[in-house]
Amino acid sequence: MSLERIDSGIPGLDEILGGGFPDASINLICGSPGVGKTVMVEQIIFSGASESRPAIYYSTVAEPSEKIVAHVQSFNFYRRDLISQAIHFSSLGETLCRGGLTGVLETIRADTTRIFPRYLVIDSFRALRDFSGSAGETARFLYELTGILSALRCTTFLLDESPMDRIMRSPMAAVADSIVCINNTTSGRADRRWVQILKLRGSSFQSGSHFLVIDSHGLTVYPRFGSCLGPCLPDANPRALVAPCSTGLEALDLALGGGLARGSVVLVTGAPGTGKTVFGLQFLFAGVLAGEPGVFVSTQETPAWLRRTAANLGWDFEVHSRNGAISVAHVPPLGVEVDRLGHDLLRLVDQSQARRVVLDAITDLDTAAMPEDDYQGFLYSLSQLLKARGVTTALTASRTVAREEEDAASPFANRMADAMVHLELRLCPHSAKRSLHVLKTRGCGNGVTRLPFAIKDRRGLIMPSPETGADQAGSLREE
Repeated sequence: MSLERIDSGIPGLDEILGGGFPDASINLICGSPGVGKTVMVEQIIFSGASESRPAIYYSTVAEPSEKIVAHVQSFNFYRRDLISQAIHFSSLGETLCRGGLTGVLETIRADTTRIFPRYLVIDSFRALRDFSGSAGETARFLYELTGILSALRCTTFLLDESPMDRIMRSPMAAVADSIVCINNTTSGRADRRWVQILKLRGSSFQSGSHFLVIDSHGLTVYPRFGSCLGPCLPDANPRALVAPCSTGLEALDLALGGGLARGSVVLVTGAPGTGKTVFGLQFLFAGVLAGEPGVFVSTQETPAWLRRTAANLGWDFEVHSRNGAISVAHVPPLGVEVDRLGHDLLRLVDQSQARRVVLDAITDLDTAAMPEDDYQGFLYSLSQLLKARGVTTALTASRTVAREEEDAASPFANRMADAMVHLELRLCPHSAKRSLHVLKTRGCGNGVTRLPFAIKDRRGLIMPSPETGADQAGSLREE
C-alpha cells in the first residue's frame, strides 16, 4: 500500500521526496536563521490550503504573525483571498509566556476543534522547547500534540533553527516522519543554499544535498544532477536512431561512416579561432533544415552576437528562433551552478522537442563550476539523459593539439564522447590553412581522417566534395 502524498507546490522538492510529503505526517524543517524555512512552509500552505483544507500557522516568540504575513506578500505565490478564509495566522507568544506548554496545548486543541485544519505550522518549535522545564516535559508535549494531530489527519510542519546535532538527539527527531534540512554555504564570495532529506519514514528519497534557489517565485529545488539516473536508463526509441545524423558536410559525414549516430555525443576540440562555434552553428542549422529543432548553449557569445555570426555565414537565425526551430541559452562562465544548468537545459530541450544540442564550451563550464560541484558527474549525467531522449549532442572544448596525452583538457569528455573531431589552424607565410581531424568514431571502422576546410562569408564552413573536389557546404544553403 503506497503512502498518500501532498503536493508541496515547490518545483523539484516533491521529486527528491519521492512524490511529496506524506499526508497526515509530522515534518521537521530545520536550518539556521535566514536559510528559507519559513518561506518553504508558506509556499506549501499557500499552494495546498483552501476553505475545505484550511491551515493554521502559529508563530511563537521569534516573529509576530503580523510581520510574517507582511513579509510573505512579496512572493508571487501569495494569495490575499486565502488569508483568514483558508490560512489562519496566529501567535502563541503571549500564551507561551503566561501558560507555558500546557497553555499552548489548550490553544492548539481549541483552534483545531474549531477549524479542523489539514495543515498546521509551528514557527519556531525551538521557542517551545526553550520554555519547557525539562526534556521530559518537551517529550510529553510532543506526545499530546501528536495525539491531537493524528485524530485530525493533519499534515504538520515544525520549524527549528537549533544546531543539527542537538535536533538529532531531541525527541522531535524520533517523532518526526520526515526531517528536511536547509543550509547555507559560502563558495568564494557567493552564498549557496542546499536542501537535504535526512529522514522520510516509510519511503525512499533522493539522498545528498540539492541546490536551492529563493527568488520572487519562492523556492525552487534543483535535484542533484544525476540523482535521477536509475540503474538502467531507458534507451531512446530505436526507430528514431536508425538513420545517421548529418553534420551538413558530405565529406565529414563520409568520414564518420554516414554521419553521427543519432543520440550520440561528439566532442569538437580546437584552439581559439579554429571554428568550433561555427561548427556548432552549422551542425544545428543542418538539423533545422532537416526538420530537427535544436538548442545552442553558449558560455561566451550572447544571443545577439550569435545572430550576427549566423547572418554573416548566410543563415537566418532570427526566423528560426521565432518559429521555435532554434533555442538559445547564454550561460556566462561565472560561478556556474551545474545542477541548475542541467535541469534548465533539459527543460528547454523538452519544451522545444529538440533533436540536437550544442554546448559551447565545456572548458568554460569546467573552470567556472563551483569547486564543490561534481562537474564530471554532471557531464556524464547530461550526456546520458540527452541520449535517452534521442538527442545528438555536440560539445566544444578548447585544446591546442589533437592528442589527449599532450593536452589534458577535458580528458573525461574524451573518454565519454562517441566521436571526436579536432579543428586546426596552421599559419603559413602568406595564408592560413584549416583542417579537421576525425580522431574517434565509436562503433565505426573508419580510421583517423584529415579533411581540409575553410570558413566563408555567406557559406559557412565548407569542404572539398569527396567526389568532385569542389567546395561544398553540405545541405546548408537557404534559398
